[in-house]
Amino acid sequence: MGGVVNRVESMSFWLWRGTRRFRYAGEVYNVDRIAFGKSLLLLCAWSVIVVWPVIYFATCCKIKAKNLSGGASRIAGSQILVAYVPGVFLLFSSLHSGTLNPNLTMLTILQLIAVLALGYLSAHFLIGKLQSKFFFASGIEYILLGVLIGPNATNLMTPDVVRQLNPFISVSIGSLGLLYGLQLRIRDLAKVHTESYRLLFSEFLTTQILVTGIFAIIFYQLFPNDKDNVGIFSGALVLGTSAAISAPTAIRAVRKRFKAKGPATDMLDFVIRFDQLLGIVFFGLIFCFYHIGQTHGIRALTTTEWLAVNIGIGIVLGLLFYLFLGKEESENKLLLGILGIVVFSSGAAYYLNLSPLFINLILGVMLANTSKIHKKIIEVLHSVEKPFYAVILVFAGAAWNWDSYAERWPLMLQLVLFYLVIRYFGKLLGGQIAHTASEAPELLLRRIGTGLLSQGGVAVAMVVNYQQVYQNNYTAIVMTCVLISVVFYEWWSHYLTQKVLVDANEIESRALTGK
Repeated sequence: MGGVVNRVESMSFWLWRGTRRFRYAGEVYNVDRIAFGKSLLLLCAWSVIVVWPVIYFATCCKIKAKNLSGGASRIAGSQILVAYVPGVFLLFSSLHSGTLNPNLTMLTILQLIAVLALGYLSAHFLIGKLQSKFFFASGIEYILLGVLIGPNATNLMTPDVVRQLNPFISVSIGSLGLLYGLQLRIRDLAKVHTESYRLLFSEFLTTQILVTGIFAIIFYQLFPNDKDNVGIFSGALVLGTSAAISAPTAIRAVRKRFKAKGPATDMLDFVIRFDQLLGIVFFGLIFCFYHIGQTHGIRALTTTEWLAVNIGIGIVLGLLFYLFLGKEESENKLLLGILGIVVFSSGAAYYLNLSPLFINLILGVMLANTSKIHKKIIEVLHSVEKPFYAVILVFAGAAWNWDSYAERWPLMLQLVLFYLVIRYFGKLLGGQIAHTASEAPELLLRRIGTGLLSQGGVAVAMVVNYQQVYQNNYTAIVMTCVLISVVFYEWWSHYLTQKVLVDANEIESRALTGK
């Protein structure tokens, strides 16, 4: 009876008092009832006016265009993941440092909805037209949208909201790691040409060593009194790893537009895929070598033990997935199971200050080599890949904070230029080394490394994950260098990739002239 009375009193407290206090993760939050209700009301209005019409239109168009049977729910689900990002912002913004954020007035919230709606719905039309004329990859618009709504511009997405959304972003990052891990089949490695491996390790290691070494020296010179070796080496290694990886956007666009085909095209495609795999492994090892945080009740774990923790989590979750969903054929059930596993693994990585990219890569590799339905899992993940990418890119733009170097912008500009130039010469030099050592130099062109300059979303996911864990003098430098590099090379890499394939005689002159 006493419990019923307490619940009634608690309900009365919620209905009649202006705030509601609750405890979560050891912290006390006061939620303004009226403000929270307005947020929910706006979320409902957003659903009725924008989200569901967009989902219906996009789903009908995609099913009509591709004759998809039974795929409507999967497509709609992928649309929801992005379309409801504003709702997540609204609900989190009502919990700002335990109280309602006074800066987030009703007008500001409406501005946030308007910016995200216009950015998401109209950016693709604008970028699509620019793509057809200037030939570059999409995704840049999401970074710019994040900058627009972030603390550096309109401050619609405040630093506290950015911090509160970190767990959700970790899940998005983890899904990418799982997707790339699923593409690594051990039995397929023996079918690849030896020259592909020569180019892969040559250009990756050359770029990694050049960028990491030069920036470690630069960091020591910039902050001679700073004894933070963890910050120096972790920052330099993240810059080196993000520079060494390549993205498939340029090669896919060139293949699609110019009908490129041949051994050089296939080699670039293979090297790019494994660039990302190698990069994720190197990136995950940084979190083991320079681990942040304390372990309670036991001694500090060594690098080898943290690596074992990463591998152990991936293997255990892979076994659980295989046991419960190893023979599942329903796409909806698979999607729910995959998201559940990714949420668990990414949550564990976030709590332990490890990389969700690396843990989920291990999980994906295990599923790729043990599960008979790994191809279906890849198809399901591809249906939500773009929304997750979009969320990561928007968040990266919003979390990008260069205020600490605003008065030293010439220095930041020099560092960005150094990064762009060193990355270019690292890829070029790596390709030339592979060409010189090659047993088939006619296959490995001297400038083939310049076809690997597209950087893409995995590099953005890396710096976002780095920024979540490592907060030091070098965090803003790392984020600024990588984000500007991603934008720059997404514009330029298509031309360079096209030039490499023209030199390899794998693009016909008719495709170039459009005749």
